[in-house]
Amino acid sequence: MSQTYSFGDWRIPSPGSYTVLGPSQSGKSELLIKLLKNPSVWREKPSIVIYAAPTLEDRKDYLLRMKEACLKADGEKSEFMAMSQVPDEERVKQLINFREVPVILILDDLLSFPDKHHIKKAAQLGIKGCHHSKITLFMCLQNPFPQGYPEMVTLSRNTTGKFIMYQTNDLRSIRNISSSMFPDGKNFLLYCLFKAKQKLHCRYIFTNNHSRSDVDRRYLVYTCLFPSERPGKEPYHFDLDYYKKDMEAAKQEVSSMSHSPPSSPSPQKKKRREEESEPNKLDDTPSTSSFLPDDDASSPFPLPRQ
Repeated sequence: MSQTYSFGDWRIPSPGSYTVLGPSQSGKSELLIKLLKNPSVWREKPSIVIYAAPTLEDRKDYLLRMKEACLKADGEKSEFMAMSQVPDEERVKQLINFREVPVILILDDLLSFPDKHHIKKAAQLGIKGCHHSKITLFMCLQNPFPQGYPEMVTLSRNTTGKFIMYQTNDLRSIRNISSSMFPDGKNFLLYCLFKAKQKLHCRYIFTNNHSRSDVDRRYLVYTCLFPSERPGKEPYHFDLDYYKKDMEAAKQEVSSMSHSPPSSPSPQKKKRREEESEPNKLDDTPSTSSFLPDDDASSPFPLPRQ
């Protein structure tokens, strides 16, 4: 029985190429674990998981957790293997014994591989290899636009989707991605990211960039993909049209405030201003500074202690 969705089939398409963007300690590794544990987020559950990183010695505990996630995924077992180099399309086929099965290839800390040859192989996989075979590529990056890697620019424009982790130290890159996806909503992704964190307590958003997605363009950004996070049966979809109306209302409010006449001061403030404008009188009235501690007596307009 086919399932119907309010905004179209939001599940992650495979094969495809995806980037997971965020600084160190932003939750990229935990997100990958959740993706392997929850096959309900996939249109086609992966049968084999290949994990590649520059070094594996310092990731033994994480590799065990990832392997366990593959074993416990909805009661079905997914094969798991790890390696310290980026395989090309032919090598992936050899690893799976040329079987026609869906495969996830995770390239963790991609830009830390020792030479640019690995980056070129990853770009070739993301641009061509994924679409010619059943390979779903996930690339973990701290910088979506690294200098000196023109292949990554082309790859970024051809990704099927992006997971963007909550962060505050590289908002310009997120804005650039938003400007490319939504020229009519240049800050839309930043808006979604902060709304997800503040209102839904979720530290990521997902952008569906699939060329044949049946999700309407206004709902292509969503969060809370996993069952334990969802507010209902489906993820939370952000509405581009609502965002534009919200921003327009905010602009009008700011404009009205800037053009409104200044409010008249209260009688108390008016009296205080008149007293401050009068010349100092030499009388027996004690100075207000005598009611204050010594460190406050130097204030030009000291106030009596409450």
